[in-house]
Amino acid sequence: ELLAAPHLYETMRPRSRAARSLGFAIYWFNRALFRHWFHLEVHGLDNLPDTGPFIVAPNHTSDLDVAVILAAIPRGRLEDFTWGGNREHLFATKMSRFFCHLGHVFPLDDRVPLIGLAVGIGCLRQGRPVIWYPESWRSPDGRIQPLKRGIGILAHETGAPILPVIISGTFEALPRHKRWPSRHAITVRIAAPCLPQELERKGEGEDAVSRIVDGLRRALKDLSGER
Repeated sequence: ELLAAPHLYETMRPRSRAARSLGFAIYWFNRALFRHWFHLEVHGLDNLPDTGPFIVAPNHTSDLDVAVILAAIPRGRLEDFTWGGNREHLFATKMSRFFCHLGHVFPLDDRVPLIGLAVGIGCLRQGRPVIWYPESWRSPDGRIQPLKRGIGILAHETGAPILPVIISGTFEALPRHKRWPSRHAITVRIAAPCLPQELERKGEGEDAVSRIVDGLRRALKDLSGER
């Protein structure tokens, strides 16, 4: 049973009052940083459904992308969100695991992908939104890379709509070969939700999951203006 994945319960474990207060402070510091230093602009917030489940699917070009999405979504909405995050990078230390717990981040591991998918499906079946980076790894050139099948499986298994999201400017601010960011304007564009069936009709592939993934990649490229 997918809901029996142990990491689901760790992800959902209630946070203490002190942890919630710390999370509140981190959120507002992060938001102020991106608003004032990177001149963050967010378009399409009204496309976020009032309730879950749904999947937010941003492109991925930089280590800044997670913090950008954190700054873009209103604080009141974030309490319900869960995130899929790379186990190797985000869960390596006790401190990093603590911050993942603050943000309801669950681990994704390419060596055992079914566990992460099970947790994502479990979160969606509980009515919670999931943020999932469908490229998995940061783009080496800023362009949208081929998407992994995971996001297609999430949508196909749960019927949850997907919101394509394009983050612009983070590649220029901090591409993956740089260690420290430079100042550059950043924009987040959130598209309207797309039902899995809609993406499947627009995509190509040998099965439903492949067609959903291809349809999403086309939607991301259209939103970014990439040819």
